[in-house]
Amino acid sequence: RRGSTHSRLGGACCGWRAMIQQAHYSQAVDQINAIGNFYRLSIQQAQLQWLAADAQYLAQAGQPGLVRENYEWAADHYRKAVALGAHPTPLMNERWGLAALALGQPDLGIEKLEAAAVTEPEILSAHARALVAAYIATGNLPRARAVVERLLNNPGPQPLTVDDRAWALCKNIELALATRSATDDALIRAVSAASAALKTI
Repeated sequence: RRGSTHSRLGGACCGWRAMIQQAHYSQAVDQINAIGNFYRLSIQQAQLQWLAADAQYLAQAGQPGLVRENYEWAADHYRKAVALGAHPTPLMNERWGLAALALGQPDLGIEKLEAAAVTEPEILSAHARALVAAYIATGNLPRARAVVERLLNNPGPQPLTVDDRAWALCKNIELALATRSATDDALIRAVSAASAALKTI
């Protein structure tokens, strides 16, 4: 019986994922809410929470402006999914982190984006500016600079665009100025790296 219920949930999840892929977010959430109580196992509830979170996150991604409720619902559903036993993937952590940043929660945003970037370096390159801004907002300038240096040294499978590299080099100098100690070695290294990069552009 339990296996039968799992099978039915699997089929329903496929249908809801198809709705989400086709941007029918409200319809997917309505259906998940309508029959969610039928699935009692924690792992089933975790799957439903995760699907609802993805739908809310993607619904907001298609909006021209910030609709806080969408991000609030997405973050809450992700939290509930993990509490019910879901194991976060880099994609979940990325979306959860961006939702948290949009909601003015830099500490949570940092935690989730850093977790996502551990196994997916391209996530760091995609959201480095937001992550650096979050570290600066929390007053952690050394960690902000560490993100910039990671980006410059290991951008992921794709090289940085000229714009991203220019931003990173300038931000590295800015943060080196803000965090320099009795010696200026960090600043000298940052300026030298920028000078070397300019010769290749």
